[in-house]
Amino acid sequence: MKLTIQRMARIAILSALAVGLRSAFIGLPNIQPITAMFFVSVLYLGLVDGFLIMALTMSISGFIFGFGPWIFNQILAFGILMALWSLIAPRLSLVWQIALVTILSFLYGVLLDYSYGLLFKSGLTFVVSGLLYDTYHAVSTLLFYPFIQSIFRRLLK
Repeated sequence: MKLTIQRMARIAILSALAVGLRSAFIGLPNIQPITAMFFVSVLYLGLVDGFLIMALTMSISGFIFGFGPWIFNQILAFGILMALWSLIAPRLSLVWQIALVTILSFLYGVLLDYSYGLLFKSGLTFVVSGLLYDTYHAVSTLLFYPFIQSIFRRLLK
């Protein structure tokens, strides 16, 4: 797939929007519309563009909110889950997409918690202590996904 100016502009604009959304919701614990946006972008723009939007968003927000080894863990975890999403989600109805994106959002939190725990040699402790926040993240993604998906559907039809 050729990287045209239109495609680069779309990736840049959606990345900037995602950074803005992340900034707007920073005060709420793990309530982030960007997760839904990443998964929807994979569905409508493809895995490569969705991955680029996610990686740019995580990197830029890392410079704004603090950059460290967790950024690489976030990009890796999202990348793996987005690849899995790209294989399964296109064949699902909206209801099943919402169910899957909720599960993947929760799994994203568990993967991150475990990777943080590995840095401090206490993976399971981090996973257990993060379950409530991972649940917040999954529920917020469940709520944001239909809204963001309907916007993408109308704009990119």
